[in-house]
Amino acid sequence: MGDERKRILVVDDDVMQLNMMKSYLREYYDVTAVNSGKSALKFLEGHNCDLIFLDFLMPEESGAQVYYKLKANSKTRDIPVVFLTGLTEKKVVIKTLTELKPEGYIVKPANKNDLVNKVVAILG
Repeated sequence: MGDERKRILVVDDDVMQLNMMKSYLREYYDVTAVNSGKSALKFLEGHNCDLIFLDFLMPEESGAQVYYKLKANSKTRDIPVVFLTGLTEKKVVIKTLTELKPEGYIVKPANKNDLVNKVVAILG
């Protein structure tokens, strides 16, 4: 069957957003969707992943908190992270990108072209 498919982890507390993103990406990638940072970190203990879409605003742990944990762990620090944000306030988004330096962000609700283009730009 040729090349092994890339694995993408989508982390978002919004079930509709998770299902939509999974449906957009599963044609080309292996997609795992989880609804919390805690679930994402647990999943990554036992699985490899090529890219993470991480919701910025979540209950319990924010995307930024999860991002710091990912970058502090030698097993997950090199996985590219793209924030998903409903924040339309540009200053907050720019401040976050400047401080955390993720591989980018996508404003929710994400459309299929934006998602696929972002994945192709990062993973090839």
